[in-house]
Parts: sequence; C-alpha cells; structure tokens
Amino acid sequence: MKVRHINHYPMKKLICIILFLSAHVVIFSCAPKKPTASFTGTIPPPENILREITRAGTIDKVVTATARISINTPEGKYSRKVAVVVRRPSFLRIEAIPIFGTPDFFLSVNKTVLKVFLPKEGNFYIGYASRKNLFSFFQTYLNADEIVSILTGTPPPTGSDNYILKGSLEEKLYRIDILSEGKRIQSLWIEPKHHVMTRIEVLNEDGGTGYSATFEDYHSIENTSFPKKVKIIIEKPEKIYTSIRYSNIQISSKQKKGLFDLFIPAGITPVFIE
Repeated sequence: MKVRHINHYPMKKLICIILFLSAHVVIFSCAPKKPTASFTGTIPPPENILREITRAGTIDKVVTATARISINTPEGKYSRKVAVVVRRPSFLRIEAIPIFGTPDFFLSVNKTVLKVFLPKEGNFYIGYASRKNLFSFFQTYLNADEIVSILTGTPPPTGSDNYILKGSLEEKLYRIDILSEGKRIQSLWIEPKHHVMTRIEVLNEDGGTGYSATFEDYHSIENTSFPKKVKIIIEKPEKIYTSIRYSNIQISSKQKKGLFDLFIPAGITPVFIE
C-alpha cells in the first residue's frame, strides 16, 4: 500500500463530490443535553423548541433520496444529479448519477472514516473524515456531522454540552441564539406554526460567519417534516454557494450491512490520505 498527501484533486473530482453536499436527506445531529436557557417575550422556552427541531426520535432512521445540486464556486458553476443515503449523526453514502452508463463516483462516511472510489480512474481513497479531507474533494469546509445536519434541516452540533440558549421573537420567526463562554456560536430561525428551521448561521472562532444555510419547501414524510430545498453559503476558505433540491425521499428503520462502508474492489490498491 502507498501513502501520500493529497492537497488538491482535479476539478472534476471536486465537483463529483461536492455534489455530495448536495445529495440528500437525512438523519441528523444528536439532541442537546440539558442546556441552560433564558427567553424573552411570550415564545416557548428555547430548549423545548430546540428539542423538537432536532427530532431525536429519528436518530436511527435511514433516509434515501435523489438530489439535483447546483454549485457556484470561484472556478465556475456546476450542476449534477446524485443519489444519497444518510443516517444521523455522521453516516453518509453518495453515488453520482450519470446521464449514461454506471456511476463514476462513490463516497461513504462511517463516523470518522472517509472512503472515495473513482471507478473510471481506478482510484480508491481512505482517510479521516476531517474538514480538510472533505474539502479536498468537494470544496466545502464542513465536517461530517455538520453536513448531515444541513442535509436534514436540523441544527448542527455545538461542539460542547456547556452552552446557554437565548430565545427571542424576530419579526415572524423564533430566533434561538446558542452561546458558549459568553460568545454567540450559532443562531437558528424557526417558523413558529410548524416548528421547522428556516435558517441557520454558524460563527467561526473570530466571531464572523463561518457558514449559513436556508431551508424551504418542507414536506411531511413518515410524520416528520423535511426540507426539499436547501441553500448553503460557505464563507471560507473561499465563498461557495450550493443549492440542493431533493426528490424521491424514503425513510426506513432497516440498514443493510456495509451500507455506509465502501469495500475495496479486487485489484485496487487504496491510497491513504492524511
């Protein structure tokens, strides 16, 4: 087996995968643990709203879907159709759907392990599912937990159990600010009638916006509301706009063995990325 560092892949590979960011739906981040909360006005306590929109009851569900993704990067605009399978909090499988022939791109994330197979080139990559490695493929500086959360319309993980929730009413929406050590790290906007998230903003270490996303066109699937349209704006290391439109969404409690773990094809020597 050979080991080498990979800092950049051809744009074709980047696109195939970033599409993954696109792919689809669903299973989300773990529900927060007993946060301290304060709220203003007449809105419900923010911890109650947050618990509801994280949909803790769907943590073991497997969701499959088709997604049409459009990506706008400094290098150009791209669009592609992909198939996605997701399970919270950090399980993902993506397959590109070509116009003709067999899929030319496969990606799996199983907790902390990232695998990518490019059949036409005969390349199979294995590495840690870090922001750096994910960025090497699809130019989006997010980790697996964040990606799954965005795809499912649920709040991204806070990275800490020691946080405070602050609720307020902003125009016609509930707003929940999540603070850690006195600093705002995340904000959520929730539609009050159906308690679905319409927007998120996640801040980086310097207090600026790291990324944001909006969620539209919610549909009830298996008694759970899922957004069929998601828009994401990544601010760093470069600004990238991604628009995702889902279809053919299905939810199941059954999971096939190896669903989120690509197997190395016979005759292929994997390349390990650090």
